[in-house]
Amino acid sequence: MKVFLSWSGNLSKDVATEFSVWIPQVLQFVKPFLSSEDIEKGSRWGHEIAKNLEESAHGVFFVTKENIGAPWINFEAGALSKSLENSHVWTLLIDMKNSDLDKGPLRQFQTTLFNKKEVKDLVKDINSANEENALPDNVVDMSFEKWWPDLEKSINQLISKYQGDANQSIKPKEPQDTSTSNEILEEILGSVRNQERLLKDPEQLLPAEYLQYVLKKYKPANSISIHAIKISS
Repeated sequence: MKVFLSWSGNLSKDVATEFSVWIPQVLQFVKPFLSSEDIEKGSRWGHEIAKNLEESAHGVFFVTKENIGAPWINFEAGALSKSLENSHVWTLLIDMKNSDLDKGPLRQFQTTLFNKKEVKDLVKDINSANEENALPDNVVDMSFEKWWPDLEKSINQLISKYQGDANQSIKPKEPQDTSTSNEILEEILGSVRNQERLLKDPEQLLPAEYLQYVLKKYKPANSISIHAIKISS
């Protein structure tokens, strides 16, 4: 029994990949088709996906908050639901609530929250869809109980990973230590103020008495009063 697995975005793709490995262990007759894994390199991927949509009567769509309105996942859901009268489209909501689908086109399909009870119901629905070769309920129950912890752990790890990445990307920058910068700024301002004072009153730098001493020592014959050379303000 072929089951088409549709994804859009990194989290959706990684969850779909985990599910594609997990579901055949629970329902051995299921043959999942995942475009990222099952299309050979060099193949016309658009043609291959269209072909598998036509051949599939059942599909699981991995929906996240990021891909609710993604054109591709909605196109595949619409194409699969219209391909055959007895087709089934299941949406598996990852880190979402049913109310998150209120405004999206995917709300028309049967939704599954990612928890043990609802994923188990999804598995039983897939089993029931295989009318001729469905497994007995007790076999499905035993198989699900055995393999559920593996899926739960891997998917929750993926959700945590992507939540962490999202938080990291919007994390505000840590405030820098401005104490050193403030000290440098104060030093610069102090220097500027000192220069301003010197320009207004040069005698602070070279007192009149010192200039008179120098002039008398080196030019005794031409002693000049400091007041004669002082620049008037």
